[in-house]
Amino acid sequence: TTYSRVMDVINLNDRRAKEARLDSILRIRPDLIVIVGGFDDGGVSSVQRLAEPVGLACSLLTNEHEPEVLFAGNQSIQDDIRSLLGKSANLHLAPNLRPSIDVEQLTPAQVVVEKIVANIRKRQIPGVAELTSWAGADIIPTSEAFSRIIRFLSMSLESNKGVLGIDVGASATTIAASFCGSLVLNVCPEFGLGSNLDELLTNMPLSDITRWISLDIADDDVRNYLFNKSLYPSSLPVEEKDLAIEQAVARQVIRGALKKAFERFPVRELNYTEHLLPWFEPIIAAGSVLTQSPSVDQTALMLIDSLQPTGATTLVLDHNHIISALGAAASINQLMVVHVLDTDAFIHLGTVITPVGEAPIGTPVLRLQMIRDDGQDVNLEIKYGDLEIIPLPVGQKARLQLHPLHLFDVGMGAPGRGGALRVMGGELGIIIDARGRPLKLPDDRDKRSELLTKWRRALAG
Repeated sequence: TTYSRVMDVINLNDRRAKEARLDSILRIRPDLIVIVGGFDDGGVSSVQRLAEPVGLACSLLTNEHEPEVLFAGNQSIQDDIRSLLGKSANLHLAPNLRPSIDVEQLTPAQVVVEKIVANIRKRQIPGVAELTSWAGADIIPTSEAFSRIIRFLSMSLESNKGVLGIDVGASATTIAASFCGSLVLNVCPEFGLGSNLDELLTNMPLSDITRWISLDIADDDVRNYLFNKSLYPSSLPVEEKDLAIEQAVARQVIRGALKKAFERFPVRELNYTEHLLPWFEPIIAAGSVLTQSPSVDQTALMLIDSLQPTGATTLVLDHNHIISALGAAASINQLMVVHVLDTDAFIHLGTVITPVGEAPIGTPVLRLQMIRDDGQDVNLEIKYGDLEIIPLPVGQKARLQLHPLHLFDVGMGAPGRGGALRVMGGELGIIIDARGRPLKLPDDRDKRSELLTKWRRALAG
């Protein structure tokens, strides 16, 4: 939940000698060491063995490099941990992450970690402590502020769906998902678009990025762009090929961050398989690569391709970059935050309707009727493989009647079940995405390029 990188993991299956573990800690000189393990009132010796090299390393490090240590394990040995680490480390205690085999509680430890990281940043960045005193409130990570708004919306909106927030930043990509107030927050520094971009290829093959590029660009050019971007993270794409690479990278870092977040989504919220996005309403997106795109249709296509939403959902863009600021301000003036959320401070990109199922390309999978409040109506038959836009002006309301075919699921409670919903026009109106889930791109480069170009033109009008 913080902008931190895991440098090493020491566990019971670690075959390194105690000296090697000690050397690792001394070499890395971590800012924070987290010790977890053991059920409450369970075994103690294994956790103590993990803590021993930590205590020894802390006693050898100078005050300048003395790490913060958080213990969130077996509560019955807290006194032993104090005796072992209390004099040589800045020790913090938190409730056990897993007090019993069937209970997991991450939130209390997350709160402690955020406070620890804030204190570390105060020491590392001159002036932050003074700025905090002026503000009259503790600094919090951007991800925490961002997730506050996502959690608030999930509790205030009358919906049985979750709320999803995605923030594609230079230092990390953040995924915040909330289901009826239960928050899942994932911060992925390995998927940032800034100075650490050169490390992206250690987490994924280059082909995962180039598959999203419709232009004929050599693999070496893509690598060079990643390296140059890591050296000059504030640079902007100038040529069409640079823009194509950057948007392809954005798609893939979102996919990578989302894959990690899936591991923590409640099982009851998953659709069909762990590879499909749960029902969300709305989806809120932030980050310069999205907000500074040349056109909103390119932004929407990046989001749809990477997130691959299911059922019916609304895409919202934080083009003013204020959602994290609102989350930070919520602890000071909640009413102001609510008022801002109720304004047009965000861009409503459009409503996305995604019938989920499998069928041959060209098979009719959805019949749709849209009746606008001004009396105009539209009737469409959607075929598998289609990506279409139904124009609906910004602010104009309409009623959508959905009739799925061949047991396709549009999020109305069961496969094949239809229904009606109220929608409001956005920048792109209503987007119908019947390309299938998950998206399947052709292996042949020419066919893939042709398909990507077709999709881009479909949203560009």
